Amino acid sequence: MSDKAQDKSDGNASGTDRSDNQSGDDSNKTNTSGDKSPVPPTIIGWVVRGLSLALIGALIVFLVYKAVGEDDRFDYEIKPLWDEAQPGPNGGHLVPIEITNKSSRAIRNWQIDVSQGGSEPVSIDMQLVGPLEKLTYVVELEQVDVPVDSVIVFYER
Repeated sequence: MSDKAQDKSDGNASGTDRSDNQSGDDSNKTNTSGDKSPVPPTIIGWVVRGLSLALIGALIVFLVYKAVGEDDRFDYEIKPLWDEAQPGPNGGHLVPIEITNKSSRAIRNWQIDVSQGGSEPVSIDMQLVGPLEKLTYVVELEQVDVPVDSVIVFYER
């Protein structure tokens, strides 16, 4: 009898173990079979998604603007300083001319021809002009207080 009692106790012990294992197996089956509904995203998840979409959209807009919207030309201003003009050695007048790079980029190897009316142009060569930088050059012009024309010969960005 003692053998039978021991078998029954083993059977009961293994039976309870099986029921515990079966209940554990059942819970595993429900997790893997997809019976539970998915957990909705939290507020932080939605904020991160929104910020990511906003950054990607801003990057796309920036790249399209750089590719299409940017113009290669630049703006400059030439201003003769007539008050500081002095007589020149060749019968003309030495006039300081203030040249301003009004663009937001530096310009390298910039050459401008300055002239008055139909006179011979005077070339001004500049190596490097930074954004919003002002340079002053003295050129010889034939007349004082006559408008000055300028033409860009070439430049590099």
